[in-house]
Amino acid sequence: MDLMLKKCEISALDAVKALRSAGLLIAKCEKPLSSSKSAISTDSRKVVRGSIFIAIKGSHHDGHDHLDLLSGCGLSLIVSEQAPPSDANWPKNTPWIQVKDSRKAWSFLASESFNSPQTQLRLVAVTGTNGKTSTVWMVAELLRSVGIRCMTIGTLGAYLEDQRLPTGHTTPDPDILFGLLNFAVEQGVSVVAMEASSHALAQEKLAPLTFDAMAFTSFSRDHLDYHHTLEEYWNCKWRLFSELGKPQALCLFSTTLGKVPTLPKLANPNSGIYGDSAQVSKDSNLPSADWRRYTYQIESSNFCGSNVSLMADATEIESGFVPYFAKHAIDNFAAAFLIASHVSSAYLISSKNWNTLRPVPGRLEQILVPGQPPVIVDYAHTPDALEKTLLVLRPLVKGRLYVVFGCGGNRDKGKRPLMGEIADRLADYVIVTSDNPRREDPDKIIEDICAGMKGRAIVNIEVNRELAIRKSVVSASANDLILIAGKGHETEQIFSDKTVPFDDRLMARKALLARRN
Repeated sequence: MDLMLKKCEISALDAVKALRSAGLLIAKCEKPLSSSKSAISTDSRKVVRGSIFIAIKGSHHDGHDHLDLLSGCGLSLIVSEQAPPSDANWPKNTPWIQVKDSRKAWSFLASESFNSPQTQLRLVAVTGTNGKTSTVWMVAELLRSVGIRCMTIGTLGAYLEDQRLPTGHTTPDPDILFGLLNFAVEQGVSVVAMEASSHALAQEKLAPLTFDAMAFTSFSRDHLDYHHTLEEYWNCKWRLFSELGKPQALCLFSTTLGKVPTLPKLANPNSGIYGDSAQVSKDSNLPSADWRRYTYQIESSNFCGSNVSLMADATEIESGFVPYFAKHAIDNFAAAFLIASHVSSAYLISSKNWNTLRPVPGRLEQILVPGQPPVIVDYAHTPDALEKTLLVLRPLVKGRLYVVFGCGGNRDKGKRPLMGEIADRLADYVIVTSDNPRREDPDKIIEDICAGMKGRAIVNIEVNRELAIRKSVVSASANDLILIAGKGHETEQIFSDKTVPFDDRLMARKALLARRN
């Protein structure tokens, strides 16, 4: 069942009050302001009479460029980073205010329109190049195991138990985000765990929020089409911890962040690093001596799961079996356990409940048909994620390791040959195919991927993703293993002129059943 959200509406009078209170107002409006609720719009093409329009500078378009088209639309308020025009032709009865940051203004107005629902919730945020979705999902599963209701917001959409809402972005736009938080309050939810993408942090979607617990799961190349440099990408993510944490928030950092410059110091007393006990030593270069060391040991592991021990400063806090088998999945589980324990301090997240945790959709998800080669579907769509996943699967394969993957169009082109090199080096048989080509030529994307290959693996090119999956299944033996990477949980494939239903998991099962029959 899909969630139904209330509309994001606020009066011009309350909007100006909220922006003044948030410290965003530069020039107050001298014109009379309506006390009737109005819809908020950031798209000049969609305004209706009485709307509040917020002019926002986007990556490709600037709402300030279209303000002259709105002079006769009967708006109740214009919110802009520019001063009101002195043009005599501009209607004198159209209220206009100037603000320091239009994106922040949108977030604060959305929050105010729903009566600041975040103040009635415990909030969790997870950032990182990879691992956000899994960690957020595991937090919710751990809380569910002790009867605490948790909503998740992220790449999978928004989930409250079995209810779901597609959100469009990893971190939704403010009107959707605060509508979801309001829905959570209305449903008696205690905790909301969300993915904090670098885009959302850069675009101030989270500006009115403060978090009870946060984790930084990983950092590697991604989204350079948007951020341009790794330093800019890093700085966006770091803002979650430097600006949006509560004074006593739990702040967790994976040991994999050792590849980046030394972590800055945080005033927060509940900071720590987490990771495999072999990586976290007493000699770890921590920003502060007060930071805690959270470690885990994997006692045994197979496709069904792992026996894990969790420790805080070398003292065991819990151990048991979890239904996750990859090392990076256990990394995410360790962060999720610490977060869930922090936000549910009245409860013990006991290991006796761990075996009830549900798998993360599209993350090392197994597609198994008796007598047929096992298939793993994973969202790995960055060089780091693909390499980690192949390294995890390599020792588990009795025969050959297959990988079927492509790269998204209109995204960071630099990662394509890097992923080609990784697949060529770590797999035995590679089928390069389409991902979401969007507005790019699929053959050109594949050419970019293959530029990084050195001929170590058997390589096949099949631009049609369904045929590529079918070819892998037909070619593989029962002792081989097939990884289908890049789209994971996604249920659509995006082309320049259309979007079609497509689910790697369904396609794999269909091919396996056809082979069996």
